[in-house]
Amino acid sequence: METPDGAVGFAVHDMPGDRYPLEDNLQRVLESCMVNTAEPLTSSNVRKVIFDGRPALDARLTSETEGETLTGFIRLIADDKHLVQALALGPEANEKALKAMHERLLANLRIP
Repeated sequence: METPDGAVGFAVHDMPGDRYPLEDNLQRVLESCMVNTAEPLTSSNVRKVIFDGRPALDARLTSETEGETLTGFIRLIADDKHLVQALALGPEANEKALKAMHERLLANLRIP
């Protein structure tokens, strides 16, 4: 969903979330962005966390283009039957608002 500060959203993949290590799934997200937008997206501050009793991975995202620097945040959550991605991405100038949007998304995310 587009917002004045950037974009926020989530995806649910129907597959066992633990089929691949979460680090591999993060790499797939980065590669997919490069293929779809031709903009390199990198991750930093990658850390393992627990979300609602499930293994998860948090990372900060960055993409530097000629015109602007994008920044954002992602959480990948492994479930028995799903892999969930929660993402916020937008201009670096909006980093504080993007972080707040990402945190609101995570606070309201429920996995049955």
